[in-house]
Amino acid sequence: AALEDSDDFHAKNWRPQILTILGIDEDGYPCEKHLLSLAAQLKKGNGLNMLLSIVEGSILDPKVNAQIHRATTVLKNEADNQGMHGYVNILPSASNAEETILTAIQNNGLGKLNANTVLMSFPSNWKESKNAGSFVSTLIGVTNTKKAILLFKGSDSFPDARTIQKEGTIDIWWIVFDGGLLLLIPFLLSKSKTWKQGATLRLFAVITEPTDNKNELETAIHEHL
Repeated sequence: AALEDSDDFHAKNWRPQILTILGIDEDGYPCEKHLLSLAAQLKKGNGLNMLLSIVEGSILDPKVNAQIHRATTVLKNEADNQGMHGYVNILPSASNAEETILTAIQNNGLGKLNANTVLMSFPSNWKESKNAGSFVSTLIGVTNTKKAILLFKGSDSFPDARTIQKEGTIDIWWIVFDGGLLLLIPFLLSKSKTWKQGATLRLFAVITEPTDNKNELETAIHEHL
């Protein structure tokens, strides 16, 4: 999603307050550790980190409440192991998980501590009709809340926040003008200790229309760098 326009806004001055939607097992261990690692690495942007997970069941069920308590402790420890400091919120959902997620997104934080960015994992089984519909509904709902959306299609090979990458590149394919978000996020990522020593940023700006002015695009890029 594009960054919000305003007269005094510039992407250089904006920092993500991230709400990460993280799948967990019944004990609270993250199903997608690479997503937790990315959220931790982006903390160098000095923004707020919040973790949101959903468990099946009703808040009226004592067993579900006990599971939430155990899972919250485990997930906090997992976040600490990644060097990430923030808030963990595990909610029960007896029926519609995406509605629970969207309600939590709307009501998280307070004032300026409210999340402005939602980080989600791109589902590996998105072609299944039920999962595809739920995923798209969640994206539409997040878009309606006027928050930026980050979709991470990663894998377990993604380095955790304790790893030092002494070589490699972070490639940015800038295809659609989004106000500068796609330029800002990899810049913040490169400031984490994981990537700071050896990673090189490479920017590939793609012109999608024959009428696009290459010089104007180059000027716009320099303004955001």
